[in-house]
Amino acid sequence: ATSVILHDNMRGALWGKLAINAAQTTMGAILGSTLGEMLAHAEVRRVFVRAYSEVIDTAHACGVTVESIAANPMLLYQAKDAGMLT
Repeated sequence: ATSVILHDNMRGALWGKLAINAAQTTMGAILGSTLGEMLAHAEVRRVFVRAYSEVIDTAHACGVTVESIAANPMLLYQAKDAGMLT
């Protein structure tokens, strides 16, 4: 059975879903890999986290509080100045 979650912040829920789609779904389709397979490679993890974080940064710049979809949306967030891509 599928449960339904109601949000007072629908925009935030949509941005949360977009963050997942931008990183996991898109990368998985391009690479033909599962999330576990993708995250086993440092290079792919960097791209995954950057794509995810870019969506979160954009949502915040638009004044949107991103809602949790599968986990806390900040769990995978990496700030641009964190040195991850240097």
